[in-house]
Amino acid sequence: MPDSFASSEGLTKLAQHISGYTGYKKSKARSDSDTEIRNLLIDRIKELLALFAGDFDAAGQREKTALKKHIDSTQRKLRIICDSLKAPTYLQGQFFLAGDVNDRRLERLYELEWEMLEKLGNIKEELTTFRTSLSEETIEDHFLQISNFVDDLNQLLFEREALIIGDA
Repeated sequence: MPDSFASSEGLTKLAQHISGYTGYKKSKARSDSDTEIRNLLIDRIKELLALFAGDFDAAGQREKTALKKHIDSTQRKLRIICDSLKAPTYLQGQFFLAGDVNDRRLERLYELEWEMLEKLGNIKEELTTFRTSLSEETIEDHFLQISNFVDDLNQLLFEREALIIGDA
C-alpha cells in the first residue's frame, strides 16, 4: 500500500504541472505521458538556451572570454540532452506494451521526472541571478553550479531511460 500511495503522490504532483500527463500505470497512457514530459523538458531547455543567448556583461576581456566558453559548453550539453529527449531509443520497448508495472518502478520514474524539472528550474534561477560586470570568480561560481545541475539532469535522464528499458 505505501508504494501505491507514493506513486499516486508523485503522479499527482506531475499531473498538476503537465497538461495531459496521466502517468504510466495504464499501458495505453504511457506513450502519451512519456511524450508530454519529454516535450515539457524540451521546451524548458529551449527556454534556457534562449536565456543563454541573452546579453551578459563581463568585467573585462578575459572575463568575457571565460563567460563565452562556459555558455558555449553549457549550451552544447543542453542541446545534446534535448536531442536525446527528442529521439529516445526506448519508444518501441516493452515498457509501453506491458500490462502492469511495479509500483516502486513507477514511483522512481515520477521522482526522476520531477527532479529533472527541478534541475531545469535551478539552472534558470542561476541564470537570472547574473548581473552586469561579472568577475571571473562570479562566472566560475555560477557555471560550477550550472554545470552540476546539467550533469545531474543528464544522470537523471539516464536513470529514467534505464527504468523504462528495464535495466534498473
